[in-house]
Amino acid sequence: SHDHSSASDGDDLSPATIRLTDTTDLSLASTGHAFQVGPDAGQNMAMDDNELAARNNGAASQLNLNTDGGLVRIGANATPDGNDAALQYNGLLRASGTSFPSSPTTNDRFFRSDLGMEFQYDGTRWLCTCLHHLPIYASDGTTPWSATDGGALRAAVPPLGDCSDIWLRRITTAFYVVSGTALSGSHKWDVEFTAKRIGTNTADTLSSLAISSGSENQWRQDDAGIGALMNDGTTHVQFETNLTKTGTPGNLYIVQTLLYRMVAT
Repeated sequence: SHDHSSASDGDDLSPATIRLTDTTDLSLASTGHAFQVGPDAGQNMAMDDNELAARNNGAASQLNLNTDGGLVRIGANATPDGNDAALQYNGLLRASGTSFPSSPTTNDRFFRSDLGMEFQYDGTRWLCTCLHHLPIYASDGTTPWSATDGGALRAAVPPLGDCSDIWLRRITTAFYVVSGTALSGSHKWDVEFTAKRIGTNTADTLSSLAISSGSENQWRQDDAGIGALMNDGTTHVQFETNLTKTGTPGNLYIVQTLLYRMVAT
């Protein structure tokens, strides 16, 4: 132990160790805890044997960590990896509740305990962090297609549950054109992915693909971004894919998968 009872303001304390043995529990109004920087009646930071708190005259205050930059690490295995993450942790980290923070920043994550889902803020809306997929099936089981067919593939729009909308991320199309006239602008298949509005037979086009070039007799794939809300003021109930044949291309095999995320407010 060391005796620094005679130390005054501005003195340097430089022993090998300083051990504070008081174990009084830290609270917002406590004064008997082992360590404190700042006055009781003003802004201070206090510490006991297992707690650290920022306080202001007996009230909770903001505790700042590395506000001038630098990685914040929590846990023995959280080693810097060269990424730009502001926080690395080993263990449990939670930000949760039944409503989102009022002033989020891009890439904030929040667990909605009422929905049982985690969401990430994309700068405009809260999207679930789980990427969902929906197969779009042949409506009558007929494959391959040899002629134009409206509504060749169909799937019901997923239920929203307690979420507010669906963010349509991408539509992936795998297709196979059997031997026919070489694919061109005059001999092709046009693939139109649409969504049908509730209460009408009106369809809104979400993505289009022209199969007008490339090899036949082999599976190929197209991955197209959509980046739109499913409803956004207009409720839709069904996805439909229309196939339009121009000229004499070979017969068409086609399957599609929609990738989407749930939206909450």
